[in-house]
Order: sequence, then structure tokens, then C-alpha cells
Amino acid sequence: MKFIKKMLLSWLGAVPQEKLTAKESECTALKEKLENYEQFAEQCYWYIGSYPAWKAQSEFRELLAELGCPVDLKSKSRAASVDFYLGKVVDACAELREKVPSVKFGDDAELWSNRRLPEARGDNWLAKSVSNAS
Repeated sequence: MKFIKKMLLSWLGAVPQEKLTAKESECTALKEKLENYEQFAEQCYWYIGSYPAWKAQSEFRELLAELGCPVDLKSKSRAASVDFYLGKVVDACAELREKVPSVKFGDDAELWSNRRLPEARGDNWLAKSVSNAS
């Protein structure tokens, strides 16, 4: 009789309490892990408190251009390596903005658009360096 009851309950979609408890524990652990990643993403996103990540790359490019040694993306210089890293952070933040709406990003969506992001990154400082070099 116990076997028949167990089979009937499984056919009806009933889940044993121990499986339910295990799944609840797994969900709680995943939720905590996700919250940690969301906090990490928010911390990476914000540069100097209230500026988005692209501001760091923009200021880096601007500073080097003003010092007379603009970033040359084709070189293997330290400056190009730092700029590449900052670009990866900006790219990751842009992707997160699209794919993970639960992360608390700013209301500057326009500057993160494909049309405006090069401007926000400070690509104009690269353009000046290219035109000054020729």
C-alpha cells in the first residue's frame, strides 16, 4: 500500500519534503551567491562614487593625451595594456546593463548606447592622437 501511495503521489507531481528542503537550500545559496556578484558588479560599475566605469577610461585617455603621449591602441605599451583592461571593464558593464536589469546601475542609459559609448569612453582622445601622429 505504501508503494502504491508513493507512486500515485509521484504521478500527481508531489515532491517529497526532503527534496523540497534540499531545493530550497540550493535556491538560498544561489541567491546569496548572486547577491555577491551583483554587489561586485555595482562596485566595478561606479568610478569615483558617482561616475560610471567608462569615465575612468575616458579620463585615462584624456590625461595621456594632455601629457603628450596619447594611447596608441596598436602598440604593446603599458598605456595600451591599461586602456585595454579598462575597456574590458567598460564592455563587461555594458553587457551587464543589458542582461542583468536587477543590478543597480545609473540612469545614464543613453551614454551606454552603442552610438554614444565611444564618446563616453573618450575615443575622441584616441582620434586626436591618430590625427596628430600623421
